[in-house]
Amino acid sequence: MSERLAFEDAEDFGKWVAARRSLLGISQTALANSLGITQPNVSEIEAGIRPTSKTTRQKIRAALAMRPADAVSIRASSVRDLFGQYTQCPPAVFGSTARSEDNSDSDIDIIADFPAGFNLFDKADLVIGLQELLTFPVDIVKANSRIIDEAQRQFIETAKNEAVLV
Repeated sequence: MSERLAFEDAEDFGKWVAARRSLLGISQTALANSLGITQPNVSEIEAGIRPTSKTTRQKIRAALAMRPADAVSIRASSVRDLFGQYTQCPPAVFGSTARSEDNSDSDIDIIADFPAGFNLFDKADLVIGLQELLTFPVDIVKANSRIIDEAQRQFIETAKNEAVLV
């Protein structure tokens, strides 16, 4: 799991564990067995009432490791539904996820066109929703952004060229 998803406290980490476990289709008992702990301990971790050491967090991350592309594939319909709240244009992944070069430490880069009223608050809400859904850091690029300079134009063109629809 990417270290870029910061967990403020045990409750945040517990929510991530529950979401990733659900995404992978793993029961609490199966996760507990793979970690050498009891199912009630996993339940308490997910509820945010059992603090975990750095070592335990690393073991949990390893047990729940997956590629971002797999998360997008599993939750594609939900990703499209979430985007549908903000735009009628379909989202597309680009970067390492689109090139099948992603790993468990990668983020998910998504590009889409958004209507003129789409603002920073909308983007923040969308990013938070996607990160909770996919359990990975997410970056969103507005494909129809007002171009500021040549570097931005080239970046958006490259992203569009390698983009794969969700």
